[in-house]
Amino acid sequence: MAKVLILLSGGCESTALLELAKQEGHDVLCVHGSWSNATEEEKGFCTWAAEQYGYPIYYPQIDSNEMAPLKRHVALDIAHWLPIASLLSIQLQDIDLVWYGAHMKDDMVALGMIRFTFDILKKFTSSNIPKTEIEAPLHRKKKIQQYDMVPEHIRERILFCQRKKDTPCGICKKCQEWKDEGMWKTAWD
Repeated sequence: MAKVLILLSGGCESTALLELAKQEGHDVLCVHGSWSNATEEEKGFCTWAAEQYGYPIYYPQIDSNEMAPLKRHVALDIAHWLPIASLLSIQLQDIDLVWYGAHMKDDMVALGMIRFTFDILKKFTSSNIPKTEIEAPLHRKKKIQQYDMVPEHIRERILFCQRKKDTPCGICKKCQEWKDEGMWKTAWD
């Protein structure tokens, strides 16, 4: 059993990680980044989902404007999640794994960048976290396979759209992923 820090965004992939951790019997902590531009719906869902599994959840406060210089050089997801994971790994010091959500069609170069950047940050931040690793354990599964992993009562509340939370916009990256999976109708009926 490992101590796992789950980067919980409220989407399908990170929610499926909650179920995977339960199935594997890990000791779990969750983190949801509370950005100056984050919606309360995301935070509300993440709180509720973590409670459903009995996992504690943390909410680091970061002003997204502070990340602007990094965003010019690193993909947005990396710029946001990586510092949180690093910070909590350092603070908690006994984290074995940091998990983040990804699916089969995600950009593999970006996934490699996350791990590479995390490893570099570990070297420069603290000698107390050499054992901590970052990974996307479900990245070889399709989005629909991850969706199917989640219990129905939780699945009904997963956040699907980046722009609107109550109805799909149909054009954002997340809506397109659901369309590509053939799940558009199922997810929104």
